[in-house]
Amino acid sequence: MQFKVINALFINNPAFIARLPPWLRELLESLPPQLRVDRFANLDQWDGYPTERARLLNLLRERNVKNLIAITGDIHTFIAGYLKTNFDNLAERPVGVELVVASVTSGNLSELIASQTSAQRTPVSGAPMPAVALSEFPIGLLIAPVIQLNNPHMAFFDSSTHGYCVMEVTPFLTRCTMKAVSTIRQPEATLRNVITFIVPRDQALLIPTISLG
Repeated sequence: MQFKVINALFINNPAFIARLPPWLRELLESLPPQLRVDRFANLDQWDGYPTERARLLNLLRERNVKNLIAITGDIHTFIAGYLKTNFDNLAERPVGVELVVASVTSGNLSELIASQTSAQRTPVSGAPMPAVALSEFPIGLLIAPVIQLNNPHMAFFDSSTHGYCVMEVTPFLTRCTMKAVSTIRQPEATLRNVITFIVPRDQALLIPTISLG
């Protein structure tokens, strides 16, 4: 999926900005001109190859693939969202869905932000985006609600924890349960279900469900 930390299409639209909560509207309106352009989390991933990605997804749409589910990771974040040839087109019908797993131990976005705002600026191993990029952004742009605002194709975003996903694939549906541990710094930890998504057969649709345990 596309992962923008700043989406110029939205933050430069006065009508869109006017509908936001006051705190978020104030934050976005305070951005200097040099930050009012598209900025991506990491161009070493698919965002560095948008033409190739669009070509691939267009081909899958032309071939009438109905059960496309991308299962991926390496951004150290729990994400669920929709795959499109143009992610900024709110009206475009999705080609498929994507389910992204968080990291087991590598640094997540919240830890990266904390490391850069602390007095010591302790490096975070395997961070999901270059630490140097944080010096250019107000930290408020990197919290989950703002990330989803800039990426409306994302149905869910949580980069505050560590864990894994459990996938169940049947002839009728795919179920993904995102699980998180309470700590990675102690020998023992508790386990909780963050959220569960169901993808029905032949539908590019993410259905969140209550997950127990």
